[in-house]
Amino acid sequence: GPELYIPADNLTGFFHVLFGGAHTGGVSTEPSVAFAYGVGGGFEYKVSTHLAIRISGDGIRSSFTSIPFAAGDSPHPHLNARATGGIAYRF
Repeated sequence: GPELYIPADNLTGFFHVLFGGAHTGGVSTEPSVAFAYGVGGGFEYKVSTHLAIRISGDGIRSSFTSIPFAAGDSPHPHLNARATGGIAYRF
């Protein structure tokens, strides 16, 4: 999804919105795939010209209908959090 950067000297903040699908992971629920989205952001600390340390977090929402093969939004959404960290190399 799109990312919006808020640049500074060595520390850059960012915000992103993600759209996609979620899968039930083997549970016998139909449909097994549903629309999902996530909103999050994080920081990137520039170590050198090409290297940065990156941490971020997301809140992810998915919703599976309670009626098999029915389109629409369930009254019981799944809300999950995700935290990541890593090293970014810029070309």
